[in-house]
Amino acid sequence: MTAGPTEPVPAPTSPDAAPPRVGVALMAIVTLAIALRLLHLWLLRGSALTDLLMGDAQAYDEWARRIASGQWLGTEVFYQSPLYPYAMALVYAAFGPQAWAVRLTQVVLGGLSCLLLAKAGESLISRRAGLIAALLLAIHPTAIFFDGLIQKSSLDLFLLCLTLCALGCTHRRPTTANVMLTGLATGALILNRENAAVLLVPIMLWLTLTCHPRTPRKAWPIARTLLALLLGVATILGPVATRNKIVGGEFHITTSQFGPNFYIGNRPGADGLYAQLKWGRADARYERQDATDLAEAETGRKLSPAEVSAHWRDKALAGIRADPGAWLRVLWRKWLLAWNAVEIADTEDQYTWAEESWLLRRLAWLHMGVVVPLAAAGLCLAWRLPGVRLVAALLLTYALGVVAFYVFARYRYPLLPMLLLLAGAAVAAPWPALLRERRFATIGAAAVTAALAAVMANRPLLSVNNMLATTHLNLGAHLAEAGRFDEAEHHLREAQRFKPRFVEAYFNLGLMQLAQRQWDQAADSFTQALRLSPGSPEASRGLRDAIIGMRQEREKKRPSTMPAATEPAR
Repeated sequence: MTAGPTEPVPAPTSPDAAPPRVGVALMAIVTLAIALRLLHLWLLRGSALTDLLMGDAQAYDEWARRIASGQWLGTEVFYQSPLYPYAMALVYAAFGPQAWAVRLTQVVLGGLSCLLLAKAGESLISRRAGLIAALLLAIHPTAIFFDGLIQKSSLDLFLLCLTLCALGCTHRRPTTANVMLTGLATGALILNRENAAVLLVPIMLWLTLTCHPRTPRKAWPIARTLLALLLGVATILGPVATRNKIVGGEFHITTSQFGPNFYIGNRPGADGLYAQLKWGRADARYERQDATDLAEAETGRKLSPAEVSAHWRDKALAGIRADPGAWLRVLWRKWLLAWNAVEIADTEDQYTWAEESWLLRRLAWLHMGVVVPLAAAGLCLAWRLPGVRLVAALLLTYALGVVAFYVFARYRYPLLPMLLLLAGAAVAAPWPALLRERRFATIGAAAVTAALAAVMANRPLLSVNNMLATTHLNLGAHLAEAGRFDEAEHHLREAQRFKPRFVEAYFNLGLMQLAQRQWDQAADSFTQALRLSPGSPEASRGLRDAIIGMRQEREKKRPSTMPAATEPAR
């Protein structure tokens, strides 16, 4: 099918008329996605990366174990999104508390995400664009990486693709059932990723403008459609909000961590990345307690979860009012980071996993610096399609929801399927027809847009070596905690190699050496930490403990100076 002069890409095709070869191609893509994810996990067998659970993964595992043991209701307001640990608990209940069972479940979800994305693209753009988007998702290294982590990102992607698929069904047949399905999918996504609530704005606006297009827009049909959407959302979130009220005494739709997260991303001196509230406590196990302790210390009284959140929110807003120029600069930096080619590490990063998975290394060319320009071109070429405009609105709205806080690879990850749909529109565009009809203005606009996006996305903003250093530090700290000191030292030395001025790497090495009573080596490590961070109270205490240990060791080895007892002379 070729496009006419006013139709830059093929119109959405009816899925009911899909030829058999389309189903074969789709099943091949799903199979490829699952096979690549299984191969990736096989390449990492026996690695500390899959052997250890760190950061959020450790917290989710402990939470899921408690749920599976019978603590389904919990005892306080949710601080972290609850859907993923509850899903983990179901896997644990079926297969036992085994991380491999969760990883294999996520492999299947990765394949299903490709299927849902293809169906969404078929309804919103074109069948070919949907298949291309699904293929790109199947081989995307970041998608393969996240499907192998014990992390809620895999569920984020599945639920986002489910939401897009439901929107595609609604776009094709705007029935009450399809609208409610969209609400259910969106509610589940919000329950797993709170800032996805911003997607309700473009969805509701789109439904308002497009519902019942063959009849005059009257208040009741629009209201009925929006009520069906909100009923679907409320079906998912209502029980959680009710549970929070019953258990914690406060009404929270999902969690109570808005304030601390908002402060971290918008505090004075923010750089767009995560920053720990207490030094040396960058761990999910400490986040809630540290936020509460610091807020209560600053206010001088006990605070409820809502009051803790409000304290950090107000503190961030006060900083913004004091220096709005600095806040706007960091906001712009976060906007650039949201589209940048570098995947920003949290507890562990894609680049360290690629050191042990040649599959990730071979696919490393398919990064955001490639996808974003393709998506920009697709947006330019297919702008006239209503489905493309909807995807663009969702994409930009979610990006704003990310930069409102701070940027991690896993926080911006839900942007990927929307970008891939637009990239699929670019690849699927009727290029022969465009050239034959001499539509050079359209081609030129797409090329310029893609070039500008490529410059923005590939601008060097962050060091990959810093990502590698962070993951090796975390591996070293967790291995030391498990008593695997030789492996821990290797990773801590690697952290120092990738980032020579990494204070935490020297500090953690010193702590490990103290635990092994290696006093001289510990003193050297803490001295290095103090050179990099003069006056650090933690490093000073470590150096003091190492010196005391050396003195006690010398005292034990010092020979006695008292003369031997002799018989008195007669």
